[in-house]
Amino acid sequence: MTRATAGASATQRVAADRDAKPDPWAWLGMAIIAPCGAATAWLNVRSAQRAHRIIPATSADIVAD
Repeated sequence: MTRATAGASATQRVAADRDAKPDPWAWLGMAIIAPCGAATAWLNVRSAQRAHRIIPATSADIVAD
């Protein structure tokens, strides 16, 4: 029991508990945000791997003097 509900009646505590649960719109938002965050992490890891790839000197696009 929190300080906010300490002096409340049983009916008020039940109502406060019910209000603390996410509504369907909140669940939808979380369902959209979670895969977007995972996709962003995957793209960042893939980009970092490509940035740190070692290119052999024979395939580098340079002109040797």
